Amino acid sequence: TLLEHLIKNGSERCVDDARNHSHLVRSLNNFNYYEGTTDRGIGVREKAKQLAELLGDDERVREERNKAKQLREKFGGNLGGVSSSGGGGGFGGGGSSY
Repeated sequence: TLLEHLIKNGSERCVDDARNHSHLVRSLNNFNYYEGTTDRGIGVREKAKQLAELLGDDERVREERNKAKQLREKFGGNLGGVSSSGGGGGFGGGGSSY
């Protein structure tokens, strides 16, 4: 999910903002969506539970962020377009000529 990606790869502010709004994530534990008699909301409830647990555990957040950093370094740095350094990258930046 986007929030999970931002927690693992975004700036520390993303983590802080997610924690400040964790009540919204926890509210999704009660999400219901049915197609006929088939429960289609279970995926949302499971992901909300996982994200709430992650946000509640500082050590786990740190571990996940370190794993994500190692993967970025292994696979070429800033592939996802998210940079914690705050600069450059992306399209149209810099002075390279094509």
